[in-house]
Order: sequence, then C-alpha cells, then structure tokens
Amino acid sequence: MERTKRNPSISIARVLGMDLILLCHLTSWLHWDYLPQLFNVGVPLFLLISGYLSGGRFEKQPSFWLKKRLTKICVPMYLLAGFLVCYTVITEHHFRVSEIFVYLFNLQGTRYMFPLPIWAPEIPGTRHLWFLTAIMLCYCMTAVFYKAEDHHPLSKRFFIGLLVVILCAQCALFSFQIQLLYFATYFLGFFLARFPLKNKLGLKYCLLTVVMLIGLGLRFYLRETQRDAPLYVGLVVPLTHTALALWILGTITLLYRRFPAQIRNMTENFTWRLADQLSFFVFLTHYMFLVGPFQLPQSHPFMGTLLFFVLSFVSAFALFLVTRIPSILRKQKLFEI
Repeated sequence: MERTKRNPSISIARVLGMDLILLCHLTSWLHWDYLPQLFNVGVPLFLLISGYLSGGRFEKQPSFWLKKRLTKICVPMYLLAGFLVCYTVITEHHFRVSEIFVYLFNLQGTRYMFPLPIWAPEIPGTRHLWFLTAIMLCYCMTAVFYKAEDHHPLSKRFFIGLLVVILCAQCALFSFQIQLLYFATYFLGFFLARFPLKNKLGLKYCLLTVVMLIGLGLRFYLRETQRDAPLYVGLVVPLTHTALALWILGTITLLYRRFPAQIRNMTENFTWRLADQLSFFVFLTHYMFLVGPFQLPQSHPFMGTLLFFVLSFVSAFALFLVTRIPSILRKQKLFEI
C-alpha cells in the first residue's frame, strides 16, 4: 500500500471494517447463525489497519504520539460512557463508582484478554468497547518500540521474532482464556508497513487465499463439534479472523493497484470521506441500539434494521460534533475532508 496522508486502500479498509462490525452485530441480533462469525472480521481488520498506519511512520516523540492516539480513542469513549451512565442513573436509580474507574483507565476490555477480576459490571451498551483496551495496549507497546529506535533501528528479524513469540505464547495459554492474538494482528500490520512485500505479489496472494479458505473450512467444520472448546475459541477463531482480515486487505491493495484512478475518485467523494471520518464514532455508538439501553424491537426486523442504521449514524454524527467543539471554538475546519 502506498504511504500517503490519505491512502485510498486504508480508507476503503476502514469503511469496510466499520460495515462488517455493524453487520456482525446486526445479524447476531437477528439470530442469523453463520453470518456473524464471518462479519466479525471487522475488528481484526481495524487492528491490521492501525498497525499498518503506526508502522508506516518513525516517531521522534513517542510520548507525544501516544498522548495523541489515546486522546483520539478515549475522549469519545468517555463522552459515550458518561452519557450511558447518566441515562442508567436516571432510569434505574443506581450508580457504581467502580464503573467509572474501569472506563476511565480504559480497562473494560481486560476481561476479554486476561483472566483478571473486574470489580464493576459493564455499562449497558459498551461491551464492544473491549477493543479500545486492546488498541491502547498496542499503542503503548508501539511507543516503546519508537523509543528504542532512537538508539537502534528494529530489524525484520525482531518483528518476526515478536510475532512468533506472541503466537507461541497464545498456543501455550489459550486454555487459560488468555487472548494475545490481538497484538499479533496489530504488529503484523506494523511489520507489513515497515517491510512491504515487493516480489511475486500475485503468487503470495494466491497462497494467502488458499490458506484463508482452508482456515475458514476448518473453522466451520470445528464449529459443529468444538464450538465451546478452548482450542476453537482461543486459537482457531482468532487465527482464521486474522487470515481473512489479511486477505481482505490484500484484495483491496491489489484492486487499487489495478484500478488506481477509479478507486481514488471513489474515495475522494465527499460522502465517502464523511463515512470514513465517522467510522470510529459509528463503531462506538451502534451497539446500544441492539443490546440496550436503547434496544430496538425485534418484532419488525426490516424496520428495526432501517432504524438501526439511521440511529447509528445520527448518534455517531452527534458524538463527532461534540468532540469537535474545541475546533469549532478555535474556528478550525469542522471536517478533515
């Protein structure tokens, strides 16, 4: 992929990732059996994108970079969580201080990665925000690597070794409900940005396609007999997710190389750029309309689906506007488009 300020390949992958996450949660809400596990590739796709964007730069001020990244993901999350807490207090008349501390330090996702006790229940409508904990930890590790590169560039062997160590650790620890492959997916994207593939791309893409198809076939087969087994949940599912996400990213890259003018024109469209800029905010807000506290009725699937998309984008736009208030006061551009 090309490393420009606005990368059409990354833009397409980001919007597609948002769409896949929406479809995953929507089809699960509609109780469609097989589709959610395919659409759930949106999260690994986001991790690959984030790793790729981080790997495509060399930061001289890693602490400043880390502060910017955490501000970008945490401030909208604080606003959403604060709104949902206030709504819960008003409607259910209860409040737990421990909830605030868990979300304040962005630790709500630890329960899905490590078997650590969490002393507060989830705020209704925020279960999907575990992803922000994972990406925060990835950013913290990236800042350490940036700092290390002030003294010595990190080699290809280092990152290959890092990926191998993470994979081996996951193979050893999956039975304890520890999930480390989120970090492997992120740093795989980081690795591909630092050391891009140059030769025999068509052959490598074909091999990736074969691996992805075999992995998905194995996953569907094991799902019928080993659906709740630690091996299936801890290794097979995340590995096939990563393979599918990598295949999607590779497909987008090859299409962009084949049709650069058409794809660039599509991603320069105002509507597309707006969707790209709102993608993170849609990810934040959509879940509360499926699982609560503003759960839509399932008695009319078509109307519920239509309302889901409308409310998700309207609420995402409202959250985006609130986060842009400082820019509005400084008379800066509202949209970076």
